[in-house]
Amino acid sequence: MPKYNKAIVHAAATAGALLVLAACDATRPAAPLPIQAAPPLRSLTTQQGPGQRWSDLSDTALWAAISERDSVVAIGLKTPGSSTRGVVRGRPTLSRADWRGGITKLQNERSLSISRIDSTHLPVIEGRILNIEGLSRIRRLPFVDFVEPARMKVTYFDGCDDSSGGSSNSSSESSSGASGTPVVGVTSPTGLVDSIAASLLTMNLDKAWQLSTGEGVTVGVTDTGLDTDNPSEWSPTYASAGESNGRSVVAVATKIPWSVVCAHGTKITGLVGAPRDGRNIVGAAYRANIVNVYQADGENPDVTLAANAIHAAATGVPGVYAPAKVIVMAWGEFNWYDNVSNEIDTHYYNDDVMFVGASGTCLLGLSYCPRMDTAVFPAEKEEVLAVSGANADGSRPGDMYDFGTKSGVLAYTDLASTGLHTTSLDNISGSSASTGIIGGIATLVRSRYPSMTNRDVMNRLMATAGVWCAGNNQPAWRDAIVNAYAALGGICIQGSPIGPSQVIFYPGSRADSVITYAVHVSQGMGQISIRWMTGETTSSIQIHVHPLDAGPLPIQVWADIQDLGTSNPPFRKSMLVHVINNTGTSSGGGTCRPPMLHC
Repeated sequence: MPKYNKAIVHAAATAGALLVLAACDATRPAAPLPIQAAPPLRSLTTQQGPGQRWSDLSDTALWAAISERDSVVAIGLKTPGSSTRGVVRGRPTLSRADWRGGITKLQNERSLSISRIDSTHLPVIEGRILNIEGLSRIRRLPFVDFVEPARMKVTYFDGCDDSSGGSSNSSSESSSGASGTPVVGVTSPTGLVDSIAASLLTMNLDKAWQLSTGEGVTVGVTDTGLDTDNPSEWSPTYASAGESNGRSVVAVATKIPWSVVCAHGTKITGLVGAPRDGRNIVGAAYRANIVNVYQADGENPDVTLAANAIHAAATGVPGVYAPAKVIVMAWGEFNWYDNVSNEIDTHYYNDDVMFVGASGTCLLGLSYCPRMDTAVFPAEKEEVLAVSGANADGSRPGDMYDFGTKSGVLAYTDLASTGLHTTSLDNISGSSASTGIIGGIATLVRSRYPSMTNRDVMNRLMATAGVWCAGNNQPAWRDAIVNAYAALGGICIQGSPIGPSQVIFYPGSRADSVITYAVHVSQGMGQISIRWMTGETTSSIQIHVHPLDAGPLPIQVWADIQDLGTSNPPFRKSMLVHVINNTGTSSGGGTCRPPMLHC
């Protein structure tokens, strides 16, 4: 029988009650959609861009940002007079006495009205500052580590973020049915036929399922919640049906009341681990346990909810759901929030949680989409594997953020998933879609290699990505497309044979040239077989090229490479070699154009 939590459980959380709901309770009626007021106009001057921190701003600039975010702030504490941050690698550095002393002093601050004190794991105080003079005074207290807005202005939730004056999203989505990358059928060993986006076949996701399904690992999704009334994916009939039978799916709320009014979190969860049940789109880790934590709908959300959502996913609730070993954050903000950063560090350094974050997607050319060469927060953190996206042809979407020089990978975007209260298939694109898939693949790796640390898994995904381990991938705008099969130990093949793609003959040299072509292969489940178009079975071959080979049609060089330890068909790696005769006769010599070994 499928595992469902059908009880309402109250557990201690950072900010009051954490509500764990029946993830797939068919008796729960659909919540009415609330009427949302139009969001206020956004001051673009307070959106700093990736890499920018609130602590770098002047009092005037920070006050402007705080004022447009309801004047609510988060205040971090530290040891009085110390240059050491209040939280280092996720652990508080100040004593309980200093923590209590700081609270007492802030309670006597006439310009601050305290609304919440974090007494559980991180030294954070939340409250409302009345004026800029109070802000200036509080920032300079010797025991204050940081003062930052306690509200996020933009969270990149497409269709449900604060989008006045244009939106800055990690995704774009369609509500009118499947679009984008075509959907193809995949058949399970038991004969169930599900579907995935065709581009995911080139990432070898179907072959990856031969080695891992995510079983035994809990993956967390912190987002806009999970639509458990969706009959196509997350109702009791489907969430743990078919080959996903036995795994658990739990929906968690970080605030009460709550209702799912945005499909983003449901779609991301579908890409991470929708069931393999012979009915629908199947997720990457379809046997993984899932905890979906509702953090916000995007309307000027509380930063604390983002931190609490991470904490809830990473710590688990005994008897309800296990702590997540992978947490997917397909959202972002231009500004760095120490409150959220400290929460990520707590579980990255102390609980071995792997974090996967969206690099960001934004409308190109607008002033509030700065520095598209690097990821937005929190994906810009080195403790987070940043994910950017590529079109099905490998090109870079015009609105896609890169991840710069930090740890990151690429996945295809514009993928079919599920929507809100619908049986049709919707697509989701941007770096959100790519992040959902990579979160699922990371879960597959953690399931197959349980002794790997979070950093080991990140390094594994990066080391088996790109042209050196391309699988079926074509070249992409950034050499970092993940090969899911290779990440799990499957055969790793360089993108195309190594050798010249062009040979030009010129007067005065030999009439023919001997050219070497080679393939690079590693890993695999058994003996590797290589067979060239010439019938040779070595890792490299030499071919003779003559001026008479010149013509309108290139020479095709190819090799079939097969892992004999599996039943998989051979991978064919090929390239076209153009021969150009500039001798004016049938004699002469040749020269190679790179890429090449020698000729």
